Amino acid sequence: HKPIPHHVLVDELQDQVTGRGWMVRKRDLGVARKGHALFGVMDLLGPETNDDTGTTLGFRSSTNSAFAIRGVAGARVFVCDNLCFSGDEFVMRHKLTTLLNLPALVSGALDKFTLQNVRLQDDISTLRQLSLSDTRAKVRIFEAFDAGTLPLHLFDDVSRHYFRPTDAEPDCQPRTAWGLHNAFTRSIKHLRPQAQFNATLNLGRQFNLATITHPEEA
Repeated sequence: HKPIPHHVLVDELQDQVTGRGWMVRKRDLGVARKGHALFGVMDLLGPETNDDTGTTLGFRSSTNSAFAIRGVAGARVFVCDNLCFSGDEFVMRHKLTTLLNLPALVSGALDKFTLQNVRLQDDISTLRQLSLSDTRAKVRIFEAFDAGTLPLHLFDDVSRHYFRPTDAEPDCQPRTAWGLHNAFTRSIKHLRPQAQFNATLNLGRQFNLATITHPEEA
């Protein structure tokens, strides 16, 4: 086993992302497990960026074989800085890294990221158009917490963001599945990096973002 240092992986990702015409607007990095686990997000600007959401690349890695190097397509909501992830990660590389060709690995991963990002943007559009009754929204909140998608202590925050949004929370005001998703992601933002990464990924699965299935009709 020959682990890839975190900074080497991050530098290679950033070099190849910019080489494909993206600009890295911001990057957030966090470590856990005594520095062995890396959780990162790069906010990207490019020709596919729309007016209210930006493309993000999420990734995680470990230097102690705890889990494989993985990536995920995401989006950043500009008005509130909320983060959205696809519900599916793609494996960049399994745990053993002996004789690893890092540039080839990252290039293949970014090919997967590009395809996943297209699916994610389509699914976000579907959520924007999916109206929710208050009863259905309450059921979906219960289902998310019952499934362990988010820590239980965030239940009151999610409910308040969605059912009593302030003027400073326009992202939560639409009575749609996207408005509800934003109520969840607003509540996630202040978790620690590892918990935030996992909760955002779990939420993508709960809302069927960029997965084989699609959101059910309200």
